[in-house]
Amino acid sequence: MTQTDYNKQFLRRQKVEEMTTLSRNKIYSLMKEGKFPLSINLAPKLVVWVKKEVEEWIEEQIKTCRFTA
Repeated sequence: MTQTDYNKQFLRRQKVEEMTTLSRNKIYSLMKEGKFPLSINLAPKLVVWVKKEVEEWIEEQIKTCRFTA
């Protein structure tokens, strides 16, 4: 039996919004600026993000806010 690596999972947009508290428009705006992980188009109406990349982005936001004051 193989063990699942949960950091290699995909997240749908709604889950990314929930995790980051960002709106859809803000997520896409940050992506365009190169400040948020890029999405992956799996199908015409299916866009996902890599869970680990989103979690790393969140950690970076915490570090930036806490240690630059």
